Amino acid sequence: MVNQYTIVIENQTGADHTYALFNDYPKVKTDSGTDPKIWSNVFATAKTAATQTATFNVFEQFTAQIGTSEGSAAEGVTVNVQGNEQVTLGFIDQNTGKTVPGTSKGFTSLPDDIPKFSSPDPAAAGSIGSFEFTTDDSFTFQEASESASIHPLSLR
Repeated sequence: MVNQYTIVIENQTGADHTYALFNDYPKVKTDSGTDPKIWSNVFATAKTAATQTATFNVFEQFTAQIGTSEGSAAEGVTVNVQGNEQVTLGFIDQNTGKTVPGTSKGFTSLPDDIPKFSSPDPAAAGSIGSFEFTTDDSFTFQEASESASIHPLSLR
């Protein structure tokens, strides 16, 4: 069963407001030892009039998302999400004490630079508390840092 959390914000400011929840920055591990910039986007917004409440219902289900942007990771740059799939994070099984790897998602960039998940998924190899992307030769580190960026999100 998926856990659900509810966040209620009471707008007592006397003015209309928009509230936003942001996803957390993922930790990125690369073979090259460099750390590409990753977006942290808004994944939920709510508008409230003065004296009203905003309610966010958040589910503990993690998703991997892929997309493109028109520029490098920076304030004001928007990511256009093209793919969204559920993943599980790696964990230690409390009954056996063994590590259960997190989901691995294959990723490819089509000839016209449209990112997509590849199929079938690679064998699960995500670290504890993580899932992972694996890419083929169609996606380079330069593309990741300049234009067609992988954008993993964790939604709780």
